[in-house]
Amino acid sequence: MAFQYYEETIQLQPDNAYDLNNYGYYLSLNKKQLDKAYEMSKKAVSMEPNNAAFLDTYGWINYLLGNYEKAMEYIKQSVELADQPSAVVYEHYGDVLYKLGDKDEAFLYWEKALQTAGDDLDEVSEFLEEKVKQKILIE
Repeated sequence: MAFQYYEETIQLQPDNAYDLNNYGYYLSLNKKQLDKAYEMSKKAVSMEPNNAAFLDTYGWINYLLGNYEKAMEYIKQSVELADQPSAVVYEHYGDVLYKLGDKDEAFLYWEKALQTAGDDLDEVSEFLEEKVKQKILIE
């Protein structure tokens, strides 16, 4: 049902960067229609290139599509632009670092994600604690 509401919203306001970003991210969380999510996210970033949340979304979708170098570029920008990156952004950054072979640095960002999340682990993946414990990427 949520997908339908996003579709209707995008039809009514096709240039609303927040709706484009949020729908793209929602699709990415469900690993559905990633090409569509990519295009919406790309458009949102082009409209607001310094929005840390949009950069993370675009980076994350690139990650899911296997474009790890591009994912790194955008998620790194998100980390650098945000006053205080969220736990999920730190986790995303760690995942990308791991995929690119920087496992020690990935572990540090997973730890940051866990510390930032504190007792509220709803925002991060269900695997974050295991990533920190085992020092490996779990998806």
